[in-house]
Amino acid sequence: MGGNAFRGKLSTALFPRMSPHTYQALRARLLPLVQSQFESVAVPREAPEKVDHGDLDFVVTRPRPGTSPSTVQKVLRATHSIPQEGNRTSNYAIPANAFDLGAEWERILFLHSYGDTGMIFGVLARMAGLSLNVHGLKVRLLIPRTTFHLTSSLQDILAFYGLSKSRWNEAFETQRDVFEWVAMSPLFDAQRIVPSDRTHDRGRKARGARSMFQNFLDFAQERAVAASLDGNASPSAKPRITQDDALRFFGKEAERAALLRASAIKEHARAKFSGSFMEKCTGMQGLSVKWLMDAIRERLVEGYVRQRGVTQGQPTDQTTGPFTVSVWELALFEMSKADVASFALQVKAEMEAAGTFEAKWAEENARKAQKQMPK
Repeated sequence: MGGNAFRGKLSTALFPRMSPHTYQALRARLLPLVQSQFESVAVPREAPEKVDHGDLDFVVTRPRPGTSPSTVQKVLRATHSIPQEGNRTSNYAIPANAFDLGAEWERILFLHSYGDTGMIFGVLARMAGLSLNVHGLKVRLLIPRTTFHLTSSLQDILAFYGLSKSRWNEAFETQRDVFEWVAMSPLFDAQRIVPSDRTHDRGRKARGARSMFQNFLDFAQERAVAASLDGNASPSAKPRITQDDALRFFGKEAERAALLRASAIKEHARAKFSGSFMEKCTGMQGLSVKWLMDAIRERLVEGYVRQRGVTQGQPTDQTTGPFTVSVWELALFEMSKADVASFALQVKAEMEAAGTFEAKWAEENARKAQKQMPK
């Protein structure tokens, strides 16, 4: 079909046919996106020995809540669409550069090569406090408890592992060749991979189906025993690669610092500005506490804007990794618990003097009365 579906909107010259490599990469990238919109998704099998492809077909059913032609177009990053109602074919035109298919396909192919390559590289990553999967290399942070993305580039991943991509491209004749290549990495530490015969043997049966990975563990144990016989079994015999090393290598130290600061700001707000703390320091309860806290947030934003010269209308939230820090939280971060309690009492007194609580209770009572009226 290709560009024929868009003949009335776009030139068919904009739709070159795809090579099998591009087709497979596109299918791997788009399948989970389509699955986010429909409960049942399948790609029909293509004709054997097909030399190129005009499009990529998905057969779908049972749309998830909120799914619509516009949401499908958004997740697919399509610039044009021809939606159809009912059990009919809808078409979406996706720019060739919408997804980095080459890099992603290369990384997925690498991790699935030789059977258990992904598991082997994952073990080395975990020993450095990292995680590696088809989405790339990440730091597994404990404080704050989250993951921090380092890179999706296979070239950069192999550079961090200290392994030659050109040697990988030459291919290996045996599993032993692969293991010897992996052992050249600074992350490889046989004594930490297999700390003892007991722990090594304990999981052998469960790992039986992963023959290459089991063979890798045997290889590591062999290396560990050899090191022990040579008198090099000390834990300090080989410097450990740490999370800090990874952050420096990928130039992510500033981002990590920003993430830690954002986490600290959020934690400070939870500890110093909870409903229970407001009740304790003001003697108030119920909705009055909520109204007071809303007013305090507004005052904090006003004060921060005034003191920092922030222009009204500028974004009031800052997103750092998984954290969104509001302006009131930034202002609160500069206050001690005593400062927060004093400020809360000050705002409470001002609201009482202005009759704010009485007015809000009158609104609340009127709302309840309206709700209880027979329809």
